[in-house]
Amino acid sequence: MSRDLQEHRLYLAADTSEIIGFAAVQPKNSQVAEISWMAVKPKYQHQGIGTQLINQVVDDLKAEGVRLLEVKTLASTVDYAPYALTRRFYESRGFVHLETIDPFPGWEPGNPCAIFVKVV
Repeated sequence: MSRDLQEHRLYLAADTSEIIGFAAVQPKNSQVAEISWMAVKPKYQHQGIGTQLINQVVDDLKAEGVRLLEVKTLASTVDYAPYALTRRFYESRGFVHLETIDPFPGWEPGNPCAIFVKVV
């Protein structure tokens, strides 16, 4: 993660005294980009901050001619509540589950990768 945050485009959400959320975006090619990392501090969740981050990412990518935004997360075949919320968040913002890959290269065994995409 620390390497990605240095190399990927970073979007920040802040209040007057602290960073409260972020999204890191990596261009994959001229048509596709990926959200590599995204989080909002728990006490600021459910206030529209994640949605604002997604909207800004989409607006910027659209202006650059990018057509598809991808995000990977833990698949629904693993019963883990925090990632169920993550999947619902992305789905409610227009992302569609494309496929699940298990094992996904670079991911630990037993952590199936759900790939979601959104037309920009």
